[in-house]
Amino acid sequence: MENQTPPSIQPVPPSEPKRNLSKWLIGGIIVLVLLIMSGAGIYFLGKNQAKKIVLSSPTPIVVSTPNPTSTATPSADPTANWQTYDGSNFSFRYPSNWKLDQSDKTNIKLSITQNIVPDGGGTPQAMNTTIGLKTKELTASENIDDWLKDEYLNGDEVTFNITKQYSKKTAVDGIDALSVSEPGAAGFLSDGTVFIKNSVGFDFYISGQDFADNEKTYSMILSTFKFIQ
Repeated sequence: MENQTPPSIQPVPPSEPKRNLSKWLIGGIIVLVLLIMSGAGIYFLGKNQAKKIVLSSPTPIVVSTPNPTSTATPSADPTANWQTYDGSNFSFRYPSNWKLDQSDKTNIKLSITQNIVPDGGGTPQAMNTTIGLKTKELTASENIDDWLKDEYLNGDEVTFNITKQYSKKTAVDGIDALSVSEPGAAGFLSDGTVFIKNSVGFDFYISGQDFADNEKTYSMILSTFKFIQ
């Protein structure tokens, strides 16, 4: 039996399509990786930019505006430009259009003349109004009721008791006082305010026509009365 040489087996080269498939697969992987990396880069870049924008934007500060409080405007003193009378231990102010008569230091007088038309009409008539301050030395036993009775009622007990019912307690520069109105004709003022300081009786009075707010002027003059310490 003759020896037979086995047929030689030739290597089969890989087909070209498989090689091309591997190249496309590797290329696709590379492209996918690049896309992922690009997407991640864009994401982180955008996040950093947003963070920068947020950090660079100042936080608004809300400042509460307080409600304006209404402050009372002090009213002008209507007696600021008045004249001043200085007595021995007191002073008061009075309007410059009132005439001062201090010839009797125990009865200082302020007077004004005003033209008043009668109720029935006709020619205006000149009428006088007087505001005055009487002073008198009192005994140690005399009180404010005695001074009131002496000044206004001439010691008449019955009339005094009637009038006393309509007197009002008040104060002048911190001193207890009595305010009284004597009965009189309509349109005529006869009021007074009496008080005592260091055994001296004071009577601040008004007598005359109730015209052009004379009673208001009287009250304002009285409010300026001050004792000089």
